[in-house]
Amino acid sequence: MLRSYIQTRFQVVGFHQDKSASIDVDFQKPRHRHLFIIKVKLPIIEGSNIDVYSIQKYLLNTLQEMFPNFELGETSCITLAKIVLKVLQDKFGIKKDITISISEDGENDFIVVE
Repeated sequence: MLRSYIQTRFQVVGFHQDKSASIDVDFQKPRHRHLFIIKVKLPIIEGSNIDVYSIQKYLLNTLQEMFPNFELGETSCITLAKIVLKVLQDKFGIKKDITISISEDGENDFIVVE
């Protein structure tokens, strides 16, 4: 069966920290900056009119409301990916076949798949 998807990505400068980081990565304990790259892959639903630019705008606005100035505090990338997944599921009613990837500086990706 042929499946069709839309995929979009955008980036935002933000800050977070991991106070429980182990000694070998203790540089993560204080607040630090990342270029977060958020990538979203959604199935195309027959008859829907989901636009990639609308997804980007909606996500950026929603995340800015949740995390002003993209100050994530102790929110991890995997937790952020789960939040993005839930936001999209609630907005578009799509419950499966969604992939969310959060990258720190284009080096490390944290991925959730529903």
